[in-house]
Amino acid sequence: MKAKKALRKALEQPWLYNEEELSHLKKALNDAEEMGVQELWHRRTTQGFSNYPQELLQEKKTYSNPEPSENVPTERLPL
Repeated sequence: MKAKKALRKALEQPWLYNEEELSHLKKALNDAEEMGVQELWHRRTTQGFSNYPQELLQEKKTYSNPEPSENVPTERLPL
């Protein structure tokens, strides 16, 4: 059985564990899930077919399409 699956199965039966053990199991599951996300992102980026996370897409959008400032005229001048 894989680690995340075993941790989830253990957390389905909380009456078997005391509070300290439950908090340790939850922390271990969170760490395993974070590691999986990081490995997936690394694998996707090194193989060249990644989808940017939503946070990066928003940052990229603000840099590529800056909002016009008040000092810069937005209307075109005739040639």
